[in-house]
Amino acid sequence: MTHLEDSPLAATLLENGRDLDGWYGTPSKLFDLLTTLAGQKVAALPRWPKSPACLTAELRRISPQLRLHGIHVKLSRCHKGRVVSLLLRDQ
Repeated sequence: MTHLEDSPLAATLLENGRDLDGWYGTPSKLFDLLTTLAGQKVAALPRWPKSPACLTAELRRISPQLRLHGIHVKLSRCHKGRVVSLLLRDQ
């Protein structure tokens, strides 16, 4: 089982969940946004995703645990390519 405390990405999502509720866009845009929110110190950590593809893989890995905290991650494709949506739900 995945432990969220091992993931700086999960910590950033949990800290900023309210601001990200209803977010929808490409993995690239989410990568840029989360890297900015996390700050240089966190983004420099070895466990921080280094590309949008790594971000998507990490989201797939941690999304079951994030759901337990009320953050629902949906990864899908549309005519424009891959998209990510984030929704906050009460537990």
